[in-house]
Amino acid sequence: MKRHNHRRPVGKNGRLLFFALAPMLFILSSSFGYAQWADHVTTTAHLSSGTEDILITHYNATSNSESVDIIIALDQKSITIEEPLLFPGWQLNLTIEIHNNGTLALWMSSKIQCDNENITETQLLNLFRIDYTDGFYLEPGPDNTWFTADDEPVPDLTIWQLLPNDNWYKLEGLFFDAQEYPELEGESVTFQIAIYGSFTGGP
Repeated sequence: MKRHNHRRPVGKNGRLLFFALAPMLFILSSSFGYAQWADHVTTTAHLSSGTEDILITHYNATSNSESVDIIIALDQKSITIEEPLLFPGWQLNLTIEIHNNGTLALWMSSKIQCDNENITETQLLNLFRIDYTDGFYLEPGPDNTWFTADDEPVPDLTIWQLLPNDNWYKLEGLFFDAQEYPELEGESVTFQIAIYGSFTGGP
């Protein structure tokens, strides 16, 4: 567990549980064989689909709260973020390094999920007043600092793939915009971001 201590929060307003997943999507390995007779030679071939495996190999989080707790799972496929002292104006910037540990080039995508259903960024804002921004990136740019104007995004997720033994970065920005929403005080906020890597088709 890593604890990130920053400026003391200015109030108490509910709790946030944020769960970022980097799951391996299981695709059954496929194979085929053939036997062809020609000039008394028989040939048999077997092909495999290879493997899909993405891992969270590093992360960094900055927040204006002292009470953020971050846990990365032992299998390196999930990060849990818990904030027991959520307050209006609370914010968190999370950088996740995603490594393709498999043998196939992967199409990358992500979805926001709440109560086992996919939701949009607008719905997340309407439900919980969480203003959410995200994206896949290649590197932090010349200043070597994330969340600045020169961060280099992945140009086009419908064309670019995460290659085997390569890394991309997922940036997650969250801001609790609840100053004028007292009805959210004391409420619990739970959602997750699912990050997918698949070799079949684009995102």
